[in-house]
Amino acid sequence: MREWINTIPNDGIIRFTTVFNQERLILTSPEALSDALVTHNYDWDKPEQMKKGLGRIVGQGVLLASGNVHKTQRKCLLPAFSFRHIKTLYPIFWEKSCEMVEAITKATANADNTNAETSISITDWLRRATLDIIGLAGFGQDFDALGKPHSELSNIYEKVFDQPQNENVMKAIETLENIFPVAWLGSLPLQHNRDVKKASMAIRQAARMVICSQEQFKTETTSSILSGNSLLSIASRSGYFTEDNLIDQVMTFLAAGHETPLVGHWWSYADNPLSRRDCGMRSDLNYPLQVKAHRSSILDSLPYLHAVCNEVLRFYPPVPLTRRVCVRDTTIQGERVPKGTNILIVPAALNVSKKLWGEDALEFNPDRWMGSGKNNGGTSSNFANMTFLHGPRSCIGASFAKAEFACLLASIVGRLKFKFSDPDYKSEVSSAGVTARLKHELLLTVEVVEGW
Repeated sequence: MREWINTIPNDGIIRFTTVFNQERLILTSPEALSDALVTHNYDWDKPEQMKKGLGRIVGQGVLLASGNVHKTQRKCLLPAFSFRHIKTLYPIFWEKSCEMVEAITKATANADNTNAETSISITDWLRRATLDIIGLAGFGQDFDALGKPHSELSNIYEKVFDQPQNENVMKAIETLENIFPVAWLGSLPLQHNRDVKKASMAIRQAARMVICSQEQFKTETTSSILSGNSLLSIASRSGYFTEDNLIDQVMTFLAAGHETPLVGHWWSYADNPLSRRDCGMRSDLNYPLQVKAHRSSILDSLPYLHAVCNEVLRFYPPVPLTRRVCVRDTTIQGERVPKGTNILIVPAALNVSKKLWGEDALEFNPDRWMGSGKNNGGTSSNFANMTFLHGPRSCIGASFAKAEFACLLASIVGRLKFKFSDPDYKSEVSSAGVTARLKHELLLTVEVVEGW
């Protein structure tokens, strides 16, 4: 679709048909996107197949809620994701980032002692770090995935949230969803379905125990950040959510908070040139890792770091495509759109549209974010950057994801240098699942930066 948006003439909408001649509309202009995401936002909803499929795991949290229920849930959760509150979470982001880098450094030293080539799976380390971060920031519990990578909780989590990576299987499932109800597919006696159901119940039970013992956590934890300041604590103080509602929000935090910000990191190392970008970011960093540089003011004053983060999120949006279905007759760009119409919002294509970004839209270029007046990357419309969507259903955790990304990337490039273990490695995107992933494991050879 990246090719379509730049080669097919259109006035804001590209129409095509899929299997069984089902119509799809791709929105390509700021005007069309504004109509669907802002002006007539609640005329559109996630497809029932998606809601039932994801609902098996995350329940009916803010991600899947509709209409007035969504409005109320989002209103009650907004304080937990406010700009001011995210600033208070920087110590968690930074300290877990440093813990990850220290663990990688020790693993490197151990490998050197045995005269082994030091290759690490950066995706594995980042997965563990972000799981720990969402545990602490989300509901005040350290999962210690960095210290205990094969703990029972980590294993259960992977069974629930790690999506299948076989593209043929995923395409077959998507085709079957157009014929059979998702609930029926989910009840098939498959090992994957059994594993997901069992593991999901285990995580929900753990979340219930955390909620029930909230007061105990407040008195026993050593830091207020880990107790009364977690996303769960703030949500519970709203007084709106029942215990089951809170568990649904916990599952949503885990699904989105652990997976979504992770994907951009994969490509920040899978895309050459590594050395220039790392050196540019490293020159921003004038303090050693041992310094607890967790104050947001320090990390927010690193222009090239944030330029790279912004460009990674633009060029490689974690969720490359999202689908909406019209729940009542509405309009887009003044044209009538009947109930039941399906639209596709494709950040992976919109974010590289030459109409919106200029002729260099398909180039990975952090410099587009550098300099006065470049906070938007040089584009003239907010709807040119659709990584976190816009409007009432935009990603509520966007600020959380961006801050976490900056801390992880700063800690990594400040202490470590990388090169590809396979010099011929090329990134290929898997089309399996909701979030974008690399088809092949990204193995990197590590070198510790002297002086840090």
